[in-house]
Amino acid sequence: MLRRDVDNARNSKLQGKAFRILRSIVTRKTDPLIGLRQLYSLQRAHPGMLRELKPFFALPNLDPDSPEGQAGLKRSIVALAKKIVHPPEK
Repeated sequence: MLRRDVDNARNSKLQGKAFRILRSIVTRKTDPLIGLRQLYSLQRAHPGMLRELKPFFALPNLDPDSPEGQAGLKRSIVALAKKIVHPPEK
């Protein structure tokens, strides 16, 4: 296999894993905060390969230790995940 083919296969596998995490957030099988940590781990392990996840790491500065902050953060995570899993039709 060519180097580019290996890189494409690796990126495709990572995108599939990220999509499964996003889908589990949208369907509420995974708590949004746990899902965000999983996405963050993927991004840290493979920097630059999952650019579509960038918006998750620029969420509003909410206090995750307060109940209101957690609720707002969870809503933001689910809303972003829905945009990727179910993009609006053009």
